[in-house]
Amino acid sequence: MVSGKHVQRPKRVFAVALRLAQEVEKKRERKRGRPPTYPDYLYLALLIFRSYYNWTYLETEAFFRDLFPGEPCPSFQARY
Repeated sequence: MVSGKHVQRPKRVFAVALRLAQEVEKKRERKRGRPPTYPDYLYLALLIFRSYYNWTYLETEAFFRDLFPGEPCPSFQARY
């Protein structure tokens, strides 16, 4: 986990990561090709979440599924 005095709650950290990722996604346009299974901003938010806690992707995925059981989460083996 994160060391230091200011450790944030995981749901709040993910909410901030998701907001950041959605802002990046707004600036990018997709015009052609097959739509992805999961939105790019979800991958980016999980990456930010993962780096904040310094976890592996498998740990991040498991934690995300525990925090948000009804939300879609790309598995470790998912591809675009």
